[in-house]
Amino acid sequence: MPKQTLTTNTNTDAINWYGGDGTMAVSGQFSSGSVKLQASIDNGNTWFDAKDAGGNTLLVSGSGGVSFSIAPCKLRASMSGASESAGTAQTEILTLVGPSAVAATVSVLFLANPALGDTITVSNGTSRTYTFAATSGTNNIVLGANLSATLTAIAAKLVADGYPTVASLGTTLTFTAATAGTAGNANTVQLVGASPFFSGTGNYNYSGGKALGVLTASGNITLSIVSAIAGTFNLSVPVLQGDTRETWVQKIANALGNDNRIGKFYAVTNNGSAITLTFIGLDTSNDSTLVITAANGTPSPALPATYTSANGTSGVTTLPIVTVLIEER
Repeated sequence: MPKQTLTTNTNTDAINWYGGDGTMAVSGQFSSGSVKLQASIDNGNTWFDAKDAGGNTLLVSGSGGVSFSIAPCKLRASMSGASESAGTAQTEILTLVGPSAVAATVSVLFLANPALGDTITVSNGTSRTYTFAATSGTNNIVLGANLSATLTAIAAKLVADGYPTVASLGTTLTFTAATAGTAGNANTVQLVGASPFFSGTGNYNYSGGKALGVLTASGNITLSIVSAIAGTFNLSVPVLQGDTRETWVQKIANALGNDNRIGKFYAVTNNGSAITLTFIGLDTSNDSTLVITAANGTPSPALPATYTSANGTSGVTTLPIVTVLIEER
């Protein structure tokens, strides 16, 4: 049976050689160094350079090989004379944003135009009562000739007094929270009138807000991976309506990390909005082809854009780096 091993330039890997003819083959980046075949006859305590019949040291200074014939011993490959430099692992970063934030709203239906002297109390943390009057004033709202005109006057007055954005449309007054985000925004609107000119009484709660990145539809996100090392392929990632950005970004990170084509070469990390692939091999040379895109699949989860990764750190090869094969001929 052939006796063989794969080793690197650490000078620490050794094999038991049972005697006879063999070959040492070496390939890689030598960085001005050379690889010698060394032997030990005292179980690895002392090492000496193996030589051919002419007394020449068995070594290679570039990809190639040497043949040898040697009695039973321990063998190893020893690298020397190399200018060592530490490599840098390549990183590729996919930044994901998702749908824009949506502000919560509350709408109130008005049933009729109020009368002079009617009041309306509005609260979004600070309560204020306004009286419908013929003239403007600090706590007055000018009563319009019809409901549409009155709602326009209400909206203008509330906005001027620092309440969340208010818009009138026909017979409806819509309050929009000043800050987009999660449903509710910790605000309410309280409307109280002397006569039933709007529907309902008491507090009207804001609802429907969504934080940045929350998905508005269920579907699939299609990941397209291009890499000279890992290959070119697509992954489909199921996501759900209401998934926060942290949730669906983690689903994408899981899909990448669990794929053996990616996991073999890259470590996948996620900070909630950006996914980083970091090359984990000893040879950290740069793969300039590496790119990942995330786009709407079928059905579409309504991503607002196609997201494309960018090179975070260019990989630099660790030098020297060689692979050695010693085997029986």
